[in-house]
Amino acid sequence: MKRASVITAAILAAALIASLEDIALAQLTFGDWADDQGYTPPGPTDWYCGASDKGITSADGASSYTNLRSLNLSDNQISSLSATDFQGLTNLTGLMLHRNQISSLDTDTFQELTNLQVLLLNSNQISSLGAGQFHDLVNLNALYLEGNDISSLDANQFQGLANLTELQLSNNQISSLHPGQFEGLTNLRTLYLFDNQISSLDANQFQGLTNLQGLSLFRNQITSLHASQFQDLTNLTAIHLEFNQISSLHPGQFEGLTNLELLRLDNNQISSLDPNQFQTLTGLGRLLLADNELTSLDATLFQGLTNLHLLWLENNQISSLDLTGFETTALTTFRLNGNPITEVVLADVLLSQTTFDTLMVGEDSSEDYGIADLAGIARADFTGADMSGVDQLDEMFTMADLETLILTDVVFSDAIVTAGYTEVWDLICALEPNSLDYLTVNEQLYAAMQTNLDTWDAAAGNVLTVVPEPCTWVLLALGGFALVLHRRRVRL
Repeated sequence: MKRASVITAAILAAALIASLEDIALAQLTFGDWADDQGYTPPGPTDWYCGASDKGITSADGASSYTNLRSLNLSDNQISSLSATDFQGLTNLTGLMLHRNQISSLDTDTFQELTNLQVLLLNSNQISSLGAGQFHDLVNLNALYLEGNDISSLDANQFQGLANLTELQLSNNQISSLHPGQFEGLTNLRTLYLFDNQISSLDANQFQGLTNLQGLSLFRNQITSLHASQFQDLTNLTAIHLEFNQISSLHPGQFEGLTNLELLRLDNNQISSLDPNQFQTLTGLGRLLLADNELTSLDATLFQGLTNLHLLWLENNQISSLDLTGFETTALTTFRLNGNPITEVVLADVLLSQTTFDTLMVGEDSSEDYGIADLAGIARADFTGADMSGVDQLDEMFTMADLETLILTDVVFSDAIVTAGYTEVWDLICALEPNSLDYLTVNEQLYAAMQTNLDTWDAAAGNVLTVVPEPCTWVLLALGGFALVLHRRRVRL
């Protein structure tokens, strides 16, 4: 009995010691941790302190280490910051507090950090910010606040941060922005506002941000854009507007954005586009219009976009794909799947082999994204196409529903011409057993393939149309005119 009591007492003592150790760990301040590591105030000269994931629950004691140059307190258990935590740390240039449990900040928490350049507060539980929370951080370059619970911003929240180049506000609960919210941030290069609840933007929301390069507004609730929304943002290289509720764009919506390389408009409710919607975007490399409500595309829409290498049009309601004048020989990624297309117009296009293959199969993958992969395309018009850079047409061989093929005035490559247009004949033969019944060629192509084309024309159901050369039309017209004159003379 006595022995059992001794054992019980030992167990209770051990449990008490463990409990005390847990309590001590739960109350570990930065000062305690630094002392444990053998550091004494003011700390090593130009101290770049890494105290990430150390179980620290408070920044208390940090202000004693005035030699701190950078302080990393990420991945700890800090829940709040006081006005005195970083008092006197005038040499501090980097403060990393991300992935803690911070829910509140004293308005004066960062008051004396006038040399701070980087402040990371992302992935915490901050719900509100003081009106003057960052006003003293005149040298701040990067401010990360994403992944918090912030629902609103003060009108002057970022006042005085003239040196700020990166502002991260994504993944919060912000529902609105004040007019002039970012006024004065003339050096800002990237602004991240995605994953919020923003429904509208002021017409001058981004006015003055002349150095802005990246603007991310995706996964919000934006329904419309002002005509001058991006005016003067001439240095923009990327705009993310995907996953909103935008139903229309103004003509000239992106006018002047000559440096734009990426434009994402996918997963909205856009039903139509102005013919000149992207006219000035000569440097555009990636354009995403997938998952909208587009029913047609104007023939001029993509003209001049010679640098375009990615174009997503999938999951719209496009019935006729008109790419007349398409000059994008750089295209390497194309998605067209999920559209009820019956007609493809590639008149006057300039095609390289890469562009041709990309248009037909979409991209180098096992997915069916391109023109040749779509069921239901009955008509393909290549009138006037410059295909001098295309030696192989085999990616088109699988168009099982193609009934009409127009090859009038096509400029074929030297390799195809030298081989006696064998590649063209192979294409016709590959398509004919499926559904190809109507073929249109010009006199030059007919002369080069006459025997084969006559054989094809003789088959039941096939119709061959030979379009005369322009000069032939003139001669025919003159001949007809002469015949009329002759008849008139006879009557006289």
